[in-house]
Amino acid sequence: MTECAEIQHYSEMTALVRIGEESTGSRCTRASVMTKSTEEQLLQQIDFYKALLNSLPIPFFAKDRDGRYVDCNRAFEATFGVDRDDLVGKTVDDLWPADLARKYREMDRPLLEHVEDQEYEAVAEPRDGQRRQIHFHKASIADASGQSIGLVGVALDVTPERATEKEMEAYRENLEEMVRQKSARLDAALADKAATIANISRAIRTPLHAVVNFSNLGVTRCAPRCANDDPGPYCAKAGQRAERLLHLVDQFLEQAEREAGERVYVMADEDLLELAECTVRDMMASTMNRGVTVRIDPQTDDTSVTVDREAIIQVMVNLLSNAVNVSPKSGRVLLAISRPDQQACIELRVTDDGPGVQEGETELIFEPFQRGSAAVSGSTRKGLGLAIARDIARDHGGELVAVAAGPSGGGEFRLTLPAVNTPEDAYQVLI
Repeated sequence: MTECAEIQHYSEMTALVRIGEESTGSRCTRASVMTKSTEEQLLQQIDFYKALLNSLPIPFFAKDRDGRYVDCNRAFEATFGVDRDDLVGKTVDDLWPADLARKYREMDRPLLEHVEDQEYEAVAEPRDGQRRQIHFHKASIADASGQSIGLVGVALDVTPERATEKEMEAYRENLEEMVRQKSARLDAALADKAATIANISRAIRTPLHAVVNFSNLGVTRCAPRCANDDPGPYCAKAGQRAERLLHLVDQFLEQAEREAGERVYVMADEDLLELAECTVRDMMASTMNRGVTVRIDPQTDDTSVTVDREAIIQVMVNLLSNAVNVSPKSGRVLLAISRPDQQACIELRVTDDGPGVQEGETELIFEPFQRGSAAVSGSTRKGLGLAIARDIARDHGGELVAVAAGPSGGGEFRLTLPAVNTPEDAYQVLI
């Protein structure tokens, strides 16, 4: 019940008492005193609740069953730019623009027809003309019979919060666009770097081949003519150094091609044993110069795989040259080919007599330009061979892992490749 209705009710009660005073004497006088005391108590309660509502920083309002404003607090007056005296008795159509009034009226209707609660956001236009985003919380007021006789509500101005959210969303979108642009520039820079490395590698590779060829020519032709001062050993050393440098350039070229996405695999059914034998023959000179013995141990009759021949030979060259490089003089390297548990894959294990890979470094050594702590001192290797070898293995659907060395040392790498898995003779895969 609103303050006006309550005051009217109290006035009616007072009038009845006064009529009774004229007819009932002292009994009515006592009733009049009691009624006046009750009225004062009720008015004190009304003043208390009005003071309480006015002290709240949240805008509060109340409407009767006809949608007329019957009360509001000071926060409501300040937020919407209206005085309570101008508000009471008026409807939304008297106070707000037509589009907003229609929206408010539609939202109030369910609360005035039925007893329920309501929460929503809507635009409001205070008297200053600046539209704001308001979060409404409303509830019906019910009489003793449970029928709605009005509503009360609070209106929270969330305009700053919504503006902040929009700013944050715009900032997020701008940040995402900045990240996309920077990523695109980074990708372009990496592509340029890969292309530059590839171009430099190709440019160096041609004269290196000439150095190797002329060194070999010096060994074969100069020795018989210069018995007193044989240049053969010098030519041999120059050739060995050039071969090392050529191997390094090939690795840089391979890495650059992979980063640039230019590597093409030509897949075909191959015999892994035959590829291993071919690799060992090609590297015989290097193994003999270091005094290392290389042996192949086929442990299965079926060594067929579907691979790019040159790519897998490159993997074997990287593994074998690594094993030979870390092995001591008169060391031994074993290439064992097996088919574990008759699975649909073939495994090549390369073991050596070197220090092996230390515990905790079995993944590190596959990172580009990383070398294990047990690497041979003075080695010219830059840590690309194993990284390239693993990438090739994974491109073929296989894997290359290192096994940590035991107390007595010894290196072991395991290359796993799928067995023959396609009826076609050959196909191409672009990486």
